[in-house]
Amino acid sequence: MNKTILAIDDDELMLAFYRSVLAEFGTVRTALNLDEARRQMDGVDLILLDFYLEDDKDLFQQIVPELRNEAPVLLCSGVQDERVSGIGSALGVAGYWNKRAGHDKLLALVRTVLDKE
Repeated sequence: MNKTILAIDDDELMLAFYRSVLAEFGTVRTALNLDEARRQMDGVDLILLDFYLEDDKDLFQQIVPELRNEAPVLLCSGVQDERVSGIGSALGVAGYWNKRAGHDKLLALVRTVLDKE
């Protein structure tokens, strides 16, 4: 599979994790914030978005529709709160991954979303 994934997370360790784990799908671009992400949108097949971006935390409901215009969005969060996935669903994300669930679940979810495209 030769896809381009953009991971947006304000945690450098998570971005390194995404680069490593998702490399099997193709190119993995990473961004620490929305400004960096916007500069890397061209040709993206999938976007992973951290639910809580420190610099952009008040813009979440505006961010998702903007990103969905570019590619399907997977919402990612380390928060153990059922409301997070509900908020994502209401905004039309392609899926939700809890960061505590392990990388095998992330891989399966990414594969499912990319196969639909």
